[in-house]
Amino acid sequence: MVIVGAGVAGLYAAYELDQAGYNVLLVEATNRHGGRVQDALLGDVGIELGAEELYGPLNNFIFNDIASLSPPLTQTPIWTYSNTQDERIEIGGSAVWANTTNDSDIFDYWDFLDHILVHAGDPSDLLISDHLAASHGVGPSHRAYHLYDGQLGAEYGTSITRLGLRSLARQEAQWPFGSGLYGLANSGYLEALDRLYFDPILDRILYESPVVRVETGGLQPVVVDTHGVSHYGDVVLMTVSVGVLQAEVIDFDPDLPAEKVASYNTIGMGNGMKVFLRFSASFW
Repeated sequence: MVIVGAGVAGLYAAYELDQAGYNVLLVEATNRHGGRVQDALLGDVGIELGAEELYGPLNNFIFNDIASLSPPLTQTPIWTYSNTQDERIEIGGSAVWANTTNDSDIFDYWDFLDHILVHAGDPSDLLISDHLAASHGVGPSHRAYHLYDGQLGAEYGTSITRLGLRSLARQEAQWPFGSGLYGLANSGYLEALDRLYFDPILDRILYESPVVRVETGGLQPVVVDTHGVSHYGDVVLMTVSVGVLQAEVIDFDPDLPAEKVASYNTIGMGNGMKVFLRFSASFW
């Protein structure tokens, strides 16, 4: 079986298939595995360049799996959630804003977030930006607009001008809150995932081999990379990102169904950026 992409989706698929007795090959475009999960160091401090949060044991089985590792990996609370404004903005043990602010725009912002689930039953799926403009008077020129766009839009890799309010509310309703948000204190997530699952299949990865063509119309599916090498398998599993599909860097023969192409081209996925700053003293 050929898996295109050695991000977390491809790696976990390979792990499960290997456990089930299948022979797998992962074809990866870059010189590393892990995709959007990547560790780095800022001086002597470990940082996450990509995914970095675990939403507690109620939401994610990996949380408990990490706790079972020996030697253990330490998980530390980043943020404890509840439905009250004061506790929601308690970060790292210190209350940010909380009762010390009299800014009505900030209170309105937190109130909107705390009650977003009420929109799960809305009759239409208004864009969040349209709802805010019509019901709250918050448009692009409003001083708090960036709070909504940064919290809701950026979290989903897009903006509130492309995110439906009802759809977001239904998605949020799937998460059992109250279990906290955690980060790893003494390791990176890719290291943790490798130890938990991926180590047995890392030798199945073919690095620096961007796929340019996938043929499924013959006797056996074949994946062709930029080096002209053909990789045959009984099944081809595509785990590339939406951005790769939208860029049309992979030629499919026969073409993918029109409804599938229309579906992934509709998904809004903007650019993400992190900025890491290290200070010599805790001036705050």
